[in-house]
Amino acid sequence: MSFYDGSRDFFAFVVRAIGLILLLFGLWLALEVLNEAWQLYHEPQRIERFAEAIEQGSNIDRSIAPLQLEAPDRSGARGDELDRYGPDGAPTAQRDPASAAAEPQYRLSLSYYVAWVIALLLLLLLARIALGVVRTGGELVLYETQMKRFARELVRETVREETDKR
Repeated sequence: MSFYDGSRDFFAFVVRAIGLILLLFGLWLALEVLNEAWQLYHEPQRIERFAEAIEQGSNIDRSIAPLQLEAPDRSGARGDELDRYGPDGAPTAQRDPASAAAEPQYRLSLSYYVAWVIALLLLLLLARIALGVVRTGGELVLYETQMKRFARELVRETVREETDKR
């Protein structure tokens, strides 16, 4: 066994080990992306912290607040009259104050939707990176097989060219 063969085998082992590490890291990253997407599906309120950070940084909601029109409710009331009706349409004066306080207050704003778009784009980017890492790791693990296949094709092409010249 010559020095060349020994070093070639050593480097082939190192390349395969790095490929295996990349492959496992890519699979782990892909599973983490799936897990995070699943958690956001089950707990969409987790995006609210992100939306608050976007609002603090960009003031999107404050910027468009003057442009928003006051939407009428079913009775056609506008402005201050909207505060007198609850989500069920009943006047708030007839509703129990304790039950009104117990109802969750949902605040949907433009920053909330922007946060969802950014979160989904980040998840897609991470998934794309994970797929690239898995592909690269797989190619490194199978590096020697691909090189042998390439060498066989080169030999076949050379033999064809020599037979065509005769």
